[in-house]
Amino acid sequence: MSDPALTVLILSCDRYSDLWDGHVKMLRKHWHGRCAKTVIVSESSCGKSYEDIEILEAGKNTEFSERLGSALKNTKTDFVLIVLDDYYLSADVKSSELAYLIDIMEKEKIGYLRLYSLPRQKDRIEGYSDLYVVDLNRGSYAVNLFPAIWKTEFALSTIGVPASAWEYEVSLTPAAIKSGVLCAMTYTPYYKVNDIVRKGKIQHKSVRFLRKNGIKLEGRNTCLLIDDVLFRSKVLIKEYLPIKVFKVIKKLLVKAGIKFYSS
Repeated sequence: MSDPALTVLILSCDRYSDLWDGHVKMLRKHWHGRCAKTVIVSESSCGKSYEDIEILEAGKNTEFSERLGSALKNTKTDFVLIVLDDYYLSADVKSSELAYLIDIMEKEKIGYLRLYSLPRQKDRIEGYSDLYVVDLNRGSYAVNLFPAIWKTEFALSTIGVPASAWEYEVSLTPAAIKSGVLCAMTYTPYYKVNDIVRKGKIQHKSVRFLRKNGIKLEGRNTCLLIDDVLFRSKVLIKEYLPIKVFKVIKKLLVKAGIKFYSS
């Protein structure tokens, strides 16, 4: 199987179109010889164009799930690599390795293969040194919007009512459970990214990365260092805290008025 059997979908919206140039720059830098069809999915083109990348205009005021659904319906390949606009490539990608993963997905009937290490998994798939079964009963974000290769058919099945990115993401694990699809993940950095923005602000950890690569995001504020530290602490706590303990703490936080999209 060759590279064109995969379509790359970069999910975005017009408000985040300032991220596109940087995303494309890092894609070109780190994915040499890329021949997979690549599409930026947004409401409109925002007056931008790229000779090697298409822009799918899903229409003004469309929600995240509607834009993704529109892109999937226009996809001709059996597999899609879905990545968000602020996940900038930070290491080289090899088309042959992605083709190898898709061969495995076809052989093992895997519908979703996350190329990111969180949430971590321990149940290794027999016969593969670095592929693990995603435990769908582990939590709301077992299947998530970190970079992943999806069976196009399965991705389409997750599109329901119009939903924001946050609402759509929490619907993914229940959708996977309902469909009975096998979901997997790998710790190998086949598609290593730097997560640039959080809640509209540039992450403190990403400032040096952007400067090093000559990327400027004008008009965006930078998170305070303490914000980055607190967020990463929350991620680690959620990842390593026993699930029962986490659920108790979450209930207390909900009672205190904190909103969780997964509730």
